[in-house]
This record gives sequence, structure tokens and C-alpha cells, in this order.
Amino acid sequence: MSDSTATVGTSYTAATPNDIHRYIFAALANSDHTQLLPLATKKDAQIIMNEIWKDLDSHELPESISSMPFQISYRGRLRRLSLKIAVTFNILPGTLRLKGVQCGSREYHLAGAFADVFMGTYGELKVALKRVRVYIMTEDELKDELEKAFYRESILWKNLTHEHVLPFLGISDDAIPSSLCIVSPWMSNGSLRSYLSNELHQTALGLEYLHGEGVVHGDLHAGNILVDETGTARLTDFGLSLLADGGAYNYGSHHGGGAIRWSAPELFAPEEFGLDSSRPTVHSDVYSFGCICVELYTLKPLYPELADMQVPLRVVHGERPSRPSAPGGELMGSALWTVAQACWAPTPNIRPTTHDITSLLSTIVQSSSQSASTSIFQLAMIHCIAQAHLKHLPPDEFQANWLRTALVHTDAFHRNGAFETAHWVLAAGKNVPDGAFVSSRTRRGEPVYVIRAPIITTLQIGQAISSLPKGGVVGFALKCIDVEIYEVLIVSSQHVQWVPAHGKFVLPQGIRPVEAGHDFDDPLYIAQAWIDGEWRSGKVNVAWDHAHVMFGTEECVVSDYRVLCYYS
Repeated sequence: MSDSTATVGTSYTAATPNDIHRYIFAALANSDHTQLLPLATKKDAQIIMNEIWKDLDSHELPESISSMPFQISYRGRLRRLSLKIAVTFNILPGTLRLKGVQCGSREYHLAGAFADVFMGTYGELKVALKRVRVYIMTEDELKDELEKAFYRESILWKNLTHEHVLPFLGISDDAIPSSLCIVSPWMSNGSLRSYLSNELHQTALGLEYLHGEGVVHGDLHAGNILVDETGTARLTDFGLSLLADGGAYNYGSHHGGGAIRWSAPELFAPEEFGLDSSRPTVHSDVYSFGCICVELYTLKPLYPELADMQVPLRVVHGERPSRPSAPGGELMGSALWTVAQACWAPTPNIRPTTHDITSLLSTIVQSSSQSASTSIFQLAMIHCIAQAHLKHLPPDEFQANWLRTALVHTDAFHRNGAFETAHWVLAAGKNVPDGAFVSSRTRRGEPVYVIRAPIITTLQIGQAISSLPKGGVVGFALKCIDVEIYEVLIVSSQHVQWVPAHGKFVLPQGIRPVEAGHDFDDPLYIAQAWIDGEWRSGKVNVAWDHAHVMFGTEECVVSDYRVLCYYS
């Protein structure tokens, strides 16, 4: 790149300290966040980059802007400005380039999807040298773009400081000939995948810090969580999967294959989730965290029965890992399983935040038994999901009013236990609360739960089954509609019975059907019909000459059915 590459119109220089600070403040105030204010030469860019990093490295800001909220915002804006300069001029802050790094052996110790790790030294410090394999195996004409991506990730990582984030020391271009290497402290205990202690809470704390800094990890799995000599988990490899697509930072329409089994469904098929990019987000990081919960509990890879190429389609269609058992046979506790399932919500923006997760995991860590506070834990998780859902609904919309009312009922149930014959309790995805009424089972033995959810201004009846893409489905206007947040019926089978019916439903003398919803002004009751070897769930009301039950993607009209009623 020549020194004049970035010159456009009137260009700034860095001839004096005033010139440097004038440029920095002008660039931060620039309303066009996609464009970098022009600099006269690459030398000017390097001087300004170094000055920016004096601020970032010092952890101090001018007194006039030292209030904490602005300080965090200012630091983030400085970091983004340095990234723009780095990729425009193909440069790094001078402090990031390390001299005197030695590679102890040309035999690598670990091999990841995109990099090999060597042991080396930097002065008296034992260090890890991560050489990005895709860089050394790429044609010359692509190396410039890959180098920009390498610089971008280095800048992003360098300024992150947290107990549960692996420190970034810098990069070396001479420890291994013709290779750029990321240099970080050597973690003697290896990755969390090979460490026996469960450090999920520490991992979540590190991830919460990253997201608070506006950083998406993008390649989260247990192999990218290292454990130091004190047993502390530290996140590493931030966004190195950005290199997997062969370009600097353009994800295009597909996602890199380095962590397929930990990747969120929207990264494989963004258009199916209303997105236009497969770029990782904080929501996809949360999905990956749920996968780590299972990975560490079983000490096995996810979906061991599937080949890599089979995973994306299965995940997009709603398949998730089953509730795991430890190598000794102990089933994962309900509280931790609740966390994992909430992280896998199909709709990205209703997954819990990392702050939600760290708060909830703290409860597990402090509890003497992982399931000791399962009910309250489930309540906290559903509150997180419901509040995220409410943010995207007009406050006076029918669905928002339903959700707020359902939260009140759910709160009372989880805190006080069953105090009525039947309860409707909020659930999300495939995380059905304990005690939910099993109305029947599929031919594969999966339990079928009775649910209800709002459609327009009606409250429709449906079912929740673990194999459904979003966990639940309801019928409306002779179609089946997938739902992700719904109420599930909790009632003892000792209190209800199935009553046969034919044609128009007539309320039996002395028997009260379970009212579950309403079709505008008409109450709806829970019905089932036997079709193709299974009981199919649906609804009926007294104004109809038949019942509607779900079959495939549609509702069927049936004359012979049964209705759920209370015992008299």
C-alpha cells in the first residue's frame, strides 16, 4: 500500500500534537461512521494510531470526559477508530509488535480449525504462539486482506482486560519465519475441554465482559477457553473464525466451519430468522455458551452421531442436544439444563443476555444442590426471556397484555406452588417446566404437552413437543403456527379425564371441560383425535359442528374426538 492510498480531498496530517488531537476528535465526531476521515500519508496514520493507543493503554482519559458512562463510550469509539485506521492503512500500533519472541520448537502443541499453537518464550515468560494456518496456506494476492483481518483481531483483543479473558501480549513476525503469530501467556492446564472442573460461571463472566465492551467472540467452544495454573478459566481466540471465509471481515452468506457444532442456527440460514447476514452476534455467542454447558458435562463433542455436514440442517430445523449425563451417569441438574435450553431459543433476541446467565449461574454455584432452587431459577429465566420479548411488542398490543398477565400467574405458581386445580405457566422453546400435563405421547415416545398462545386477538390451543422447531405449535385458521413462548398446562392427571365426543360438542351434565383459550368471544376447550396412529391435539367450542386438530402443517376437521374435562 502506498503512502497516498487514503488521500481523498482535504487530508489531515500529524505534524504537531495539535494536529494529532484535532484529527482524533474530528474523527470521533464524524457522523458517517462508515467512512474514515482522510489522512495525508501512511506515516501520519501510524503516528495517530500510536497516539490513540497511548490513551487506550493508559486507562486514563482527559478530565473533561472522565465520567464513567462517557469514559466507556469514549474508549469504545477510540477502539473502533483504531480499527478503521488499521484496515485502511494495513498498520498496527507500534506497541503491539513484539521483538525478541523465541519459538522453542517447530512442532506444534495444539491444532485448531484455523491455527497451530507453538510454545515459546518472551524474555523469561513462557508464551503461546498461535500461527494462523489459513494465512500461510493462502495465495499471495489474498494475504493482504487476511493480514488486515489478523490486525483487526489483534487490536480487538489487545485492549480487553478481565480476570476471565486471556491477556493478549502482541504479535510477532519473526519468531516463525514468514508467519504472523499471536502471542499470549502459556496456559499450563490447557483448554477447558480437557479440564475436569466445571468453570462455566467464570466463562460466562468473561463473555459478559466482552459483550459489555461491544465485542462478539464469534468462535466460542471449550477449546477456546484456557485454564491457568490457579484453575481460572480465560477466554481466548476472539473472532479468529472471521478468517475462515478467506476474506478480512465479510461473512457473506455462509459461516466458517471451525465450530459448526456450537454455531447458532441463524448463522447457517440467516434469511429464515429475518436476518440479512450470517455475522456472529452476542445472541449467537449465547447459543454457543449453551452448547458448552453440554460439552463440559459430557466431556464429549456435541451431536456425536452426526457428521459435520449433517449438523447445520438439523439445527436450523430445531434439533438441539438432549439432556446430558455425566460420564458417571448423573443427569445434568434441572437448573443448569434450564440455562442451556434458554440459550438455544430459535429467535436470537429472546435468548438471555450474558448478564442474565452470570446472575443465574451464580445462584447455582452458591447452592448446595444444583436443583435446590430449580423452580425459582426457572422463574428467573422465563422473566429474562419474556422481558426480551416485550421489548419488541407495542405496549398495548394483545400479545403484550397476555404476556404480562401470564408472567403474574407464572410468578405466583413458581413462588407459591400449586394452589389451584390447574395452572397455565409460561414456558419458552423446549424448556417445559416440571409437572406439565402430558396429554399423550408420539410414536417415538416423546411427551406431548398442552399449550396456548396468542394469535392476533385470540388465545389458541396447541402442543409442545421437543422435536418441534420452536418447541410449540398452535392451530389457527386451519393452519399450524410455530410459537416459541407460550403457556403450558400444569394439572395432575388425577384431576382430569378424557371424555369422548362426536359432532357438535355438547357440555355433559355435571362435567366441566378445561377451558384453555378463546376464538375471539367464544371459549375454546382442549380436544384430541386419533389420526394415523397418534392422538393429535386441537380444540373445540360449543358453536362448532366438529373439532379442529393439528396434523402436519394444517388443522384437520374431525367428527370423532375427545375433550379434556375435570373430574366431577
